Amino acid sequence: MPRPFALNIFSLRYIPNTELGRQLAALDIEVEGIDKNYTTVKPTFANALMYIVALVKLPRPVFEYLLRFARPYRESAHIPRPVITLLRLFYMVNRAYFHLKWADFSVAFGRFGWMLKRHGVLRSFAPIHDRSGGALPHPAADQV
Repeated sequence: MPRPFALNIFSLRYIPNTELGRQLAALDIEVEGIDKNYTTVKPTFANALMYIVALVKLPRPVFEYLLRFARPYRESAHIPRPVITLLRLFYMVNRAYFHLKWADFSVAFGRFGWMLKRHGVLRSFAPIHDRSGGALPHPAADQV
């Protein structure tokens, strides 16, 4: 996928008594229920690789090489929890930077932030300019 993109990383959760819940039980796969935190991922190399891909663009040969070490949770060697926590911290700082850069406060302030942006109030807070001095639109800006 060409950049820029925002990768949202969540854990798989299921709701009891649903088709997914029954399929997971039939396959004897343990997944936490919907009542658990869905932003915490298991400390596996595959999950660490997701955070790395979200942070930097890896050259294709490097990505293909690292992808060989990605395994399902049951087969994967666990990496230390502080490594995942550190990668998640870098990921969150990166996301916050881009939210500030593009004056996208819809996440921070919810519907109120979205309304401020939609009505143009936030336009004056974060003018983004290219090298020639012209203002750049947000890549995902509404086409009106």
